[in-house]
Amino acid sequence: MLLSRQAGQQHPAEPTYRTFLRACLAACIVLAPAVLLLGFAFDPTGGVGVPSSANVLAADFQAASLLQIQLFLYFNAVTVYFFPLSFIGLGLLAMRRAPWLATIGMIFGLAGSLPFGMFVGPEALAAAVAQRRWV
Repeated sequence: MLLSRQAGQQHPAEPTYRTFLRACLAACIVLAPAVLLLGFAFDPTGGVGVPSSANVLAADFQAASLLQIQLFLYFNAVTVYFFPLSFIGLGLLAMRRAPWLATIGMIFGLAGSLPFGMFVGPEALAAAVAQRRWV
């Protein structure tokens, strides 16, 4: 009973780094879907499916404005960082109630979101090729 708290005793303050970490993870949980939505909104190909050929892709990128292409590439590059952190944050949020389910959810979420980074490079290359009209 010596380790239990007496009535009226205050809880020790949470360390600042832990508060900052939780705030960053909460921001990632909220911002990840918004960043992904903006990436699809600025997609020069319309964001629906895969273009049928390289010529169609090049024509879409040539028809788009330079600002639209830059915003599309920026939001796709940022999505790669926000989405894995949002899955970790959601998993840590659920960890107290259902640790096994939260762990499985984090593993599947990370496995699904980490390969998204492989597409940023080819998209940037396609944009550069189309803007220089090499196709």
